[in-house]
Amino acid sequence: MSEVNKKFENKAFNSSDIPCQEISDQAVLSIHPKVSVHMITYNHEPYIAKAIEGVVRQKTEFPIELIIGEDCSTDRTFKIILAYQKKHPELIRVLTSNKNVGERNNNNRTIEACRGKYVAICEGDDYWTDPLKLQRQVYFLETNPAYGMTYSKVRYFIQKKNKYDGVFGGDKETFEDLLLGNSIPTLTTCFRLDLRQRYNQDIKPEAKNWLMGDYPMWLYFAKESKIKFENKVTGVYRVLENSASNSTNIKKNIEFRKSFIDIGAFFCDKYCINDGATRQKFELFYSWELFRFWTICQAPNFKKQALEKLANVTGNKSLKLKFVRLTFSFPIFRYLFIIYDHIGLAELRQRLKRYGKTP
Repeated sequence: MSEVNKKFENKAFNSSDIPCQEISDQAVLSIHPKVSVHMITYNHEPYIAKAIEGVVRQKTEFPIELIIGEDCSTDRTFKIILAYQKKHPELIRVLTSNKNVGERNNNNRTIEACRGKYVAICEGDDYWTDPLKLQRQVYFLETNPAYGMTYSKVRYFIQKKNKYDGVFGGDKETFEDLLLGNSIPTLTTCFRLDLRQRYNQDIKPEAKNWLMGDYPMWLYFAKESKIKFENKVTGVYRVLENSASNSTNIKKNIEFRKSFIDIGAFFCDKYCINDGATRQKFELFYSWELFRFWTICQAPNFKKQALEKLANVTGNKSLKLKFVRLTFSFPIFRYLFIIYDHIGLAELRQRLKRYGKTP
């Protein structure tokens, strides 16, 4: 029978200020799961069953646990989760509370509850499609101790249009590559729990105002260990309107992208002190991103920051740098860039053809 536990039996809960109760059947749960699947959810009634099924269907030679952090949903999400917990008491642990604690706190209490050597992530609106995902990932990590994480690809599912639209993921594996862009779909990752704990102690992300929780971890993992990319689609990422990374609000989108730059700048300062080439690449990238913000929102402060950054990038004769400087000088180029950035080069050429001009 399921029971409510105010404390975790196997691990002290460090975030004691976060309200938390666990619903699980301690009598049938694995004592030493190899993998803890971390799943947080809030108002995911239409999607949560598919997310749970993707974990239930995993075929492994080792025990796993699914920890679901349910943050007082106002729909039927909690009822659906409880039904699954009763059906799979040997697998599922549910974390909840009497009041909503927010996404960050829900994430923290869920990761604190993980007991496995490895952690895999799948949020309540995404799902896994490959039943051998965990088996392959754990086998690789067990036989390659120098690696701290492995990841793969996802298919995009546009919820509003109810259709699949492209594939995302890979093939970046180094700190230097990830510093210039995140290619890692969170729902495909599997990483060592002790590496995640070291990240928390060393970086102290809770003290930062970063809007991304996963990207700084990937940078840390890439520098402190190795990352392996598997060229295989293992899950589906559901694109919902107005999520943090897919907001239609320009201001929110800009803040999200700016946080991405702040994270990169932090890790560049931490690790690139004696690596001038990597730092220069990031400075150019930083300038480019600030420039993109300015073209989109015409915010003078972004232009000022970008120009200051460009002034500090010396000895770089790349075409991109020349283009940025040129675009700052002539409004017509700035507007062409806005079009290019939104519709792509092929579409831009088609549109210009109609006016008798092809670049």
